[in-house]
Amino acid sequence: PLDSPERSDVITAKDLETLAIVGRDATELVETLPGFAMISPGVSNKSSANTAAVGLNNGITGSYSANGLGPTGLATILDGVSLTDIQTNSGTVQTVDADMIQDAKVSTSNFSALSAQGPAIFNATTKAGTTAYHGEAYFYARNTVLNANDWYNNYLQQSRPPGSYYYPGGTIAGPLWIPFTRFGRHNDRLFFFFGFEVLNQKYSPATLGSWVPTMAERNGDFSVANLNAQLCGARPDGLANPNSIQPMCYAENYYTNGTAVPDGNVTSQANAGGVAMVNWLPLPNANPFVNLNGYNYIQPVVQTQNGDILHARIDYSINDNNKLYVSYGRQTQVTQDPVDLGYIPNYSVLYPGDITTGDISNILSVNYTRVFGASVTNEINAAMSLISDPGNMGNPAAVDRFDMNKYNCNNATERAAGTCNNPASDNFDYLGDYKNAGDYSVPALANYNGNLGYPQIQMPGGFYNDQIHMKKTVPDVQDNVTWVKGAHTFEFGGYYEKGILNGDAVTNAFPQGEYTFNPGTSGYQYNPEVGQVAQYTACENPQSAGTSRTSGASYLGACINPVAMMYLGTPDSFQQTNFTPVVNMQFTTLAGYVNDQWKFHRINIVAGARLEHLGPWIDRHGNGLATFSPSIYNQDCTRANGSPVTCSETTDYPGLTWHGVNSAITNQVRSEERRVGKECRSR
Repeated sequence: PLDSPERSDVITAKDLETLAIVGRDATELVETLPGFAMISPGVSNKSSANTAAVGLNNGITGSYSANGLGPTGLATILDGVSLTDIQTNSGTVQTVDADMIQDAKVSTSNFSALSAQGPAIFNATTKAGTTAYHGEAYFYARNTVLNANDWYNNYLQQSRPPGSYYYPGGTIAGPLWIPFTRFGRHNDRLFFFFGFEVLNQKYSPATLGSWVPTMAERNGDFSVANLNAQLCGARPDGLANPNSIQPMCYAENYYTNGTAVPDGNVTSQANAGGVAMVNWLPLPNANPFVNLNGYNYIQPVVQTQNGDILHARIDYSINDNNKLYVSYGRQTQVTQDPVDLGYIPNYSVLYPGDITTGDISNILSVNYTRVFGASVTNEINAAMSLISDPGNMGNPAAVDRFDMNKYNCNNATERAAGTCNNPASDNFDYLGDYKNAGDYSVPALANYNGNLGYPQIQMPGGFYNDQIHMKKTVPDVQDNVTWVKGAHTFEFGGYYEKGILNGDAVTNAFPQGEYTFNPGTSGYQYNPEVGQVAQYTACENPQSAGTSRTSGASYLGACINPVAMMYLGTPDSFQQTNFTPVVNMQFTTLAGYVNDQWKFHRINIVAGARLEHLGPWIDRHGNGLATFSPSIYNQDCTRANGSPVTCSETTDYPGLTWHGVNSAITNQVRSEERRVGKECRSR
């Protein structure tokens, strides 16, 4: 008989054994449940979750919607521990290993008021020991050697990259034997479970396609003939060369001051730092006249993500009225980030700094149940999750702007070993306005449209001087009381949670600086006299007839090659953060509920209410967020008779204030929410 209107499904131990999953995370099985729909970013028509590789902050949360809920509407709980990543509200801080849990309940709607988290919940329980010893040893293995090649690799004329996923492990459970105590091998009071699994993973998340400076450009030659020969000319298959109409194929006809360049050779005006940067970028490794995109750099990304998972649980039946269990989980992993931190931007190249992140996740749960007679039961659960995620640069010399001369020759073997014997002048000496805050790595490069002839390098700053780290701590306590009174079953209790986030605030801060070399936005239009309109001039292009724009009648700015701008040391934009910002913030959640199930003849009536306070994020530094005040700005700065604005020399930040200097300014991020719910159902 149906005695509850809640919509939920239980993934049983048999399901966990018999249903196939790609990786090792049991949350994958929500894909098999009714009401779950895939959330597909963009038009890829595939899940954003990487379930093939087991790792922290993966999980299915954020990739599937339950009954039309939002992408962050599924909370993941293991033994009362909230596993949802508080930084992104998606992904999990520990893997729910399918061989280490006994079951999972997935509640999607109409569940009672006693449930914390939500609005949909994946609630799993670790396996427990019994009166008999039992265990298993296993080895899960996958290898891509028999896989078909990815269509994109075929499109780029690349072979199938390697891929291997190996998971040896085992579990054991039974009575906990403590010699010389009453807890012998056959005791029926104290039990244990222990599971351990090794994660050995090597896979290819993507294949890079981009453009890097040609061999002629590395020598300062941006002539029509060499651009045609190495990047922009006619293809042997007769198809249009997609590069020919892009800025990367603009011949260098003029310097930025309007002086003509003889045959596109700019070596006489070269900037030492610009030359070092051009030659430090990877060498071409692909034929742009063969692949359909015209890339001259194609590189499969192959990375490792290795670690281990441990789960343990001890159950103690103190007596018939008192039960206690403690569970502990630990997961470690070291993940390579060969392109960027956590993702792969378009038009990128491999980053030679050997970047890794070393995650350590710990979860602990203590559950105590007390039975008061035949009608009242009290269950209290205290839990905590703690994840630490430090970053590491294994080869800082390869990205040191003062050691570029060891890595910017044309010999691939010497480049890889850092043994190029170039002079010390082949380095990049400019430190920017903030002197890099101790980060002397090579500046970042922006090329979001991929048409400028050089790649994107978007690795954030902070790795060079060990500033990248993140810690997330979430303690929670919940107390549930059940009281059976006649035909009524009353439930009431409370919930407390605090989330603490300490670490890097953003992943796109560049204390090492970021450059863009884009002639289309640089304003390089030669004016012989100030105030006159920019002159038109004939602009040579390797494909000036047919596949390119009509020659002539072009602004001078379009006659400048982006890579030549780098070679000459004339960027169109530069930005730099004065340091990698670190946050130390927290929020608090408080909740209380009351629920009643009343069995009236053949009718079951459920009524309840839950009051939940979701507190705002608070800055633990006491600084608060910077706030702009027009009145303070008017005090700091003046402007008279159309003259430029002048600000007081004693004011570093005109118009800005914050809690640390003015306590009247709030120290909170105003995302506070109060939620009140009630239910009344009958069956």
